[in-house]
Amino acid sequence: MALDINSMSVEEFASLPGIDTELATNIIEYRDENGGFTSIDDLRDIPGCTREMVAGLRDLGATVGAGAEGV
Repeated sequence: MALDINSMSVEEFASLPGIDTELATNIIEYRDENGGFTSIDDLRDIPGCTREMVAGLRDLGATVGAGAEGV
């Protein structure tokens, strides 16, 4: 099952390894303020999102949605 980071909720993010509710909220706020993600690597612009966390999301099958760059 793919994880579309452009449509996931705070609860969905917070259920993933290494992401707590505060970080999940920051991810959603960043996404809303910037019109969505075009790459998984955009997460690195958010304080608290580490390279390892982004790699872990890739391993889980995270994408930025249909037709966009993902993994």
